Amino acid sequence: MIEDHANMTPTTPSTRCRLLELPRELRDTIYEYAFIDSIAKLGQRAPDPPATPCTATSVFLTCHQVYAESVDTLRRHRYHFHSKDIRDAIKALSQLSPQDFMRIRLVQCVHHEDDMGMICSSRDIARLKTNLAFLHQRAKPGQPTGGPVIEIVRDSGEALFNSEIGNMREYNEAKRQKREMRIRKMELQQTERMRKKTEKLRKKLSPNKFFDYHSKQLSQMPYEQGSESEGVRFGQHTNPVRRRPI
Repeated sequence: MIEDHANMTPTTPSTRCRLLELPRELRDTIYEYAFIDSIAKLGQRAPDPPATPCTATSVFLTCHQVYAESVDTLRRHRYHFHSKDIRDAIKALSQLSPQDFMRIRLVQCVHHEDDMGMICSSRDIARLKTNLAFLHQRAKPGQPTGGPVIEIVRDSGEALFNSEIGNMREYNEAKRQKREMRIRKMELQQTERMRKKTEKLRKKLSPNKFFDYHSKQLSQMPYEQGSESEGVRFGQHTNPVRRRPI
């Protein structure tokens, strides 16, 4: 090993780490993404497969500055707590040491499909919030109440509730409606631009040339993009009446 290190090529400007040339905020984001796969999960689960070496932590070997910047990120985002029952989660979390509790950033509880299709009661969620706030205060006396994010999911992994967002179904539905409204607005803007362009050309071109222009445009338009109302509207200006050449 000593000989291998001795034979290593010194770092040159062409091979040096470019990471340190980025802004610190961007480097911190990169560290978080690098450590995503190394986050440990605690809780009542089936035994995990044998651990494999995590290559993400190889970033520690880059240099002292990268190590100093990234090690806190790994510690800060180290643990997710996963439980199949809220009451069991409260009991298990209460048995953790303050140091281990403060490492947890996400408490995820499973809502089972056999619970008559009901989302976990607000009373259970409020109870979990209260207990987490107490454990946070115990671990960090005198500091503002914080604690990990609470997430309720289905067996399938679908998120139902997030303490930072609220009801995930309502949130996702609102996002869907907002996206549809944005698409509809873009379609209306496109239609208005086409209408203005059409009116401008109608005034500029002769009736025959205008008819030829619209015939060409309609022949190139996919069927699903045209509507009956558009055809009627265009028909008002493109009535195929034989005109005398001008």
